[in-house]
Amino acid sequence: MAGSLLGDMDGQAQGAYRDYDAGAVSIYADTLKSIQTATETALSRPLEVRAITCPAHFFEGEPIFNLRLAASSPRLRYFPDDDDDDDDDAYDQIVALYNAARLAHHLDNCKMFGGQEGCDIFSEDNFALHLKNPASEYFQQVASAIQGFMDEMIVKMTEYYGIKDSKLKVRGVILAGEASREGMEGFKEIIEASLPEYKGRFMFDVDPSLIGAKGAAHRARQWALKMAFVKPRGPFHDDL
Repeated sequence: MAGSLLGDMDGQAQGAYRDYDAGAVSIYADTLKSIQTATETALSRPLEVRAITCPAHFFEGEPIFNLRLAASSPRLRYFPDDDDDDDDDAYDQIVALYNAARLAHHLDNCKMFGGQEGCDIFSEDNFALHLKNPASEYFQQVASAIQGFMDEMIVKMTEYYGIKDSKLKVRGVILAGEASREGMEGFKEIIEASLPEYKGRFMFDVDPSLIGAKGAAHRARQWALKMAFVKPRGPFHDDL
């Protein structure tokens, strides 16, 4: 299967992917195709897929490379080559979950970041902290973990980036994960009780289970409209 994915590429393109994992590419391609087919059936219309959300750890090694190859293959053609653009930009069409959480809440413009209209958002220090549901059933343990997590993130912002007034630079606290709806509602209550100083910045209006899909849809819209991508600082990320 993976061999056929590369079969229609020219020699130069195949050479660029000589170190790919054929098994992984095949699995990714089959999975993406099945998701697309199921969605098209539900909507009764064809789709153009232009962005994908994946777990953050995919970006730490080969997974992102193999996923990019599967999505760009002749079988799927999710990310068609554009001679007018830098090829590296195409990798921005695969979005880590923590970045998708930011995009799902439209945290990519001056208004949503609380800035003045026409601000240079690329020169501003703005952060959205992404909280995933922790594996603990005890309220006090979870509350303590959340408080510790936030304190650690603020220290990183201050010491690693030299950001002044770091707490004021946190523009949103976003909740995402795969727990039950009841579990997520309970987690919201814990977050609100644990972080009272961030109360006005909680962003819980998007169903946490749909964060990835909504974030990918927003990135696909950016790509289609050729909007500038606001990229988060790569090294600054952690999960609770």
